[in-house]
Amino acid sequence: MHRTAIAIVGGGITGTSIAWALAEQNVGSIALFERNTVACQASGRTGALLRRHYSNRPEAELAHLGYSVFLDWHQVVGGSCGHVPSPVVVTVDCSGDRSANIEKMIANVDMQNSIGIDSEVVCAEELGRWLPYANVDDLLVASWEPSSGYVDSVAATRGMAHAALGRGATVREGVDVQTICVESGKVAGLETAFGRISADIVIIANGSWAPYLLQP
Repeated sequence: MHRTAIAIVGGGITGTSIAWALAEQNVGSIALFERNTVACQASGRTGALLRRHYSNRPEAELAHLGYSVFLDWHQVVGGSCGHVPSPVVVTVDCSGDRSANIEKMIANVDMQNSIGIDSEVVCAEELGRWLPYANVDDLLVASWEPSSGYVDSVAATRGMAHAALGRGATVREGVDVQTICVESGKVAGLETAFGRISADIVIIANGSWAPYLLQP
């Protein structure tokens, strides 16, 4: 391969899901490059919780949209991501001068509810009845998200890559991207250990290694 319309760097859940989503849109040739193997770094080592409790609306909205994909993975993506339903509890320090955190948590949950996230604020006594094995003596309130869970992070990431392949994208493992090529002030492709790849669009999705490519 010497040319692709869109080049994606990074074979984690971000890169593979971008490849899948773009392939769904038939936007042209798509190639994903991973210097090792798909899901070999952070995306393969996370607990993969599907929590949607975030304190800012854009992130909560993204988590909620993502959750809908994981919940109906077999139909939307295909195969299995190893989804296990499980409630998620979020606690916050409300002791002493931090009592204002109670109102902040209530406001956060109200915001989440307005998006459509199933969440509520419960008192420590109620949480203790639901989770009798937990020590809630140092809590006043908690956020209870009953319809959440976790997935198999490797299965989900590789499943996204497989779905992208099935929709015409190319996934190239073992290809180290060394440089972003620029011509006349415009991104023109990638330089890899195996030669140059021309591309109209380059998407950097390689996590903590992104500055290595972007800083120059």
